Amino acid sequence: MLRTNRIQPMERHMTILKLAQHAVAAAAFVAAGSAFAANPALNLVSGSGTLTVDSSAASQLTALGLSLTPVPGSATTAGLSQPVTSIAANGTNTSLTTVNFSTAGLRLGNATTRIDLTDFSLNTTSNILTASISLNGGSSQRLGLFQASSLTGSFAVPTLTAGQSTTINVTLNDLKLTSSGATQVATLAGYGAFAGLLTGINFGDFATTVTVSAVPEPSTYALMGLGLAAAGFFARRRQQAA
Repeated sequence: MLRTNRIQPMERHMTILKLAQHAVAAAAFVAAGSAFAANPALNLVSGSGTLTVDSSAASQLTALGLSLTPVPGSATTAGLSQPVTSIAANGTNTSLTTVNFSTAGLRLGNATTRIDLTDFSLNTTSNILTASISLNGGSSQRLGLFQASSLTGSFAVPTLTAGQSTTINVTLNDLKLTSSGATQVATLAGYGAFAGLLTGINFGDFATTVTVSAVPEPSTYALMGLGLAAAGFFARRRQQAA
């Protein structure tokens, strides 16, 4: 009698289930691996911005009847030091585009005038520090306040995998009031004719340190979940078939 090596229906069903299980799980984990390999989202770990005031700035402002001091409550290191509160990156997470700082700030003033510059935000493309400017505690407006003449370092982020972190150190050199910033400060101080003199003052260097870490995109977790769900589904089918 001839014997035939036929796969019984139950065995054939089990074989198909196993193949499907491996295929779905493999596809999900390959896709998840691709998501991890790409530049994942960036998470702020810590950071600070410190303004080291140029020695000539105080004397030049004094000649205009203004003093330069930290806004009360601000932590100070040779002028101003404030923590980073949030960041933004470009679409590929390979470079920071915006760094936002706490509400600490600087005060330009005299016996009767308080011009507070707070809520600093750094545009890393234009190297401009934007701030909220207010007079004597009144309403404020946001303004591109300081422009750096040059930049040391880079806001580029190296390729990171999930869980890795990197620290970026950048210094904006020779900060000077923008034309609109100088005009606003001079107007609020009642020295409208001195706006041109204000633009020539070197306020110093602004050093920024930001540590960021890489976190998986939500799609990565979704793909991993798909793989696990598929494995569980086929495991249940296998138990039922047995």
